[in-house]
Amino acid sequence: MTLSKRLSIYFLFISLIPLLIVGAIAYISGRQTIQTQAINHLYSTNILKQAELDAWLQEKAAFLELAANSHYVKTHLPENMMIKNDFPQLGMEKKNQLRRDFFAPYLKNGGFFELFIMEPEKGSVIVSSDQTQEGKIKKDQPFFREGKTRTSIQNVYYSMSIREPAITISAPLKSLDGELMGVLAARVDISTLSNIISRRSSMLKTEDTYLVNKFNFFITEPLFGEDYALKKTIHTEGVALALEKSEGFAFYEDYRGTPVIGAYRWVPDKELAIITEVDQREAYAPIYRLRKTIAFFGLVIAFAAAFLGLTFARTITRPLAKLAQSAGVMGKGDLETEIALSAQGEIGSLARSLDQMRKELKSTLVSKDKLEREATRRRAAMADLKRSNKELEQFAYVASHDLQEPLRMVASYTQLLAQRYEGQLDEKAQKYISYAVEGATRMQHLVNDLLQLSRVGTRGAPFEPTDCNEVVQQVLKGLKRTIAETKAGVVIDDLPVVQADAIQLGQVFQNLLGNAVKFRGEAPPQVRITAEKQNEAWVFQVRDNGIGIDPKFHERIFTIFQRLHERGKYNGTGIGLAIAKKIVERHGGRIWIESQEGKGASFFFSIPERDQNKEHIHGQQG
Repeated sequence: MTLSKRLSIYFLFISLIPLLIVGAIAYISGRQTIQTQAINHLYSTNILKQAELDAWLQEKAAFLELAANSHYVKTHLPENMMIKNDFPQLGMEKKNQLRRDFFAPYLKNGGFFELFIMEPEKGSVIVSSDQTQEGKIKKDQPFFREGKTRTSIQNVYYSMSIREPAITISAPLKSLDGELMGVLAARVDISTLSNIISRRSSMLKTEDTYLVNKFNFFITEPLFGEDYALKKTIHTEGVALALEKSEGFAFYEDYRGTPVIGAYRWVPDKELAIITEVDQREAYAPIYRLRKTIAFFGLVIAFAAAFLGLTFARTITRPLAKLAQSAGVMGKGDLETEIALSAQGEIGSLARSLDQMRKELKSTLVSKDKLEREATRRRAAMADLKRSNKELEQFAYVASHDLQEPLRMVASYTQLLAQRYEGQLDEKAQKYISYAVEGATRMQHLVNDLLQLSRVGTRGAPFEPTDCNEVVQQVLKGLKRTIAETKAGVVIDDLPVVQADAIQLGQVFQNLLGNAVKFRGEAPPQVRITAEKQNEAWVFQVRDNGIGIDPKFHERIFTIFQRLHERGKYNGTGIGLAIAKKIVERHGGRIWIESQEGKGASFFFSIPERDQNKEHIHGQQG
């Protein structure tokens, strides 16, 4: 193999090996990060859907209870029903009056598709918005038995009377004297539940959330199915694990036979499983694109390296070829021909040395011994060159092979240790593992917050008219447990409608309200949210009675990773206020604080008024 080809191959390997190493590390790390992000999102979606399911059912139950205790029931119903021994014998005129004056408003506003009243002894349907159900006996139904004493929600079941999936809510009907007059029941439109559960919480097109009962039947309609509810069963790995009354995630084929990442969650009080899935192909799409990008640049670099190697080789071989030709002439005894070579560096030095040798041979007729010694010196130099080449080859081998082995060993043995000895270690080892898990959890929170911070300007939604009252109410729902535990009081003035990204604006209120409750003093937290129009912007204020902040730290707290307290006293990553600042600045406003240590804090941020059309475009670009 010629020197030109060898140099080209060396250039190729030296350029590709680092790229392959870095590319492999980036691919593996990126895949793991995307996988973790997808699983966390699926977990969060399941929790969100459970909360939405509970809220939806409680809303329906509260609405029915309101109807059962309405003024109409207390004042008109006893007279209409003729309680004195004529309760079951309502005439058609009185039934129509009940349907018109009592049922109709609640059917229209409550999201029910049937309302009916049962007499309290045998459970027969006295009057119903669906006249075909009147006269049917419901005494064996749970909603009748429980509805005589309290408001009851019967889990999803298949109703034989209406031959459709149903959720029935019931409540007692009592007179002013507390006497049980009957049981009011309502059948809820389950299609509304399907719409709530299937509504996507991300931009993933294949995100699919549905409910399954303990008999493997669909309760709500999945994204890729129609008319499945309580008519078709599902037997995927995710459903099987959920029906074991557990929570987790798995990789399996869904009801279409498509590979998915699925998170499952069992809801014991509803005897339902919440399943959220996303196609693996869509979840891993960014890393697949990265793999193609790495391959493309690898080919480009390979061609460039080969070309540069060939070019570089020619700058060496051409002068060497001329030197070889001149040496051949000298070997034949021609010492008159001058070696004229304009090369630089070592080759130029070699040419000048060779020409000097020609002159010396010509002038002094160098002896045979001297020539032999020169030949010996040159052979030693060649040996040194060969040894240097060999050492270079050995270094390339180490860089491409041996340095990777420790990395593989660390990764492999760490995974093997976690899998093989899970549940078999003593208390101290478990404590150490818990420390490692705690550190990993903090790192995960930190990475998630950093991702959130980095996406403020790149993944934001278009600015649209946003009711700040609704945004704050949604935030309060998320903080409901924390507010209850700390006995916090939150007062909200009437807030305006602004042009904003509703989700990001919620993040600002979430951070400020969360900090107000977290950094509290000995007294229960008291928080007030107000808004005031100043010039051409709305200025919002979140004021608390907490521990306050020294003025010298007012600028520092909006900087990433800046914490004023030890982690053991107050948890957090030190990124929340940095996120809030970036969001406010994306909206064209600013955020600041007025506070004294020990005297509470007031956080202010401004949202400018904007033209709706222009702001919509700005939001898309941002």
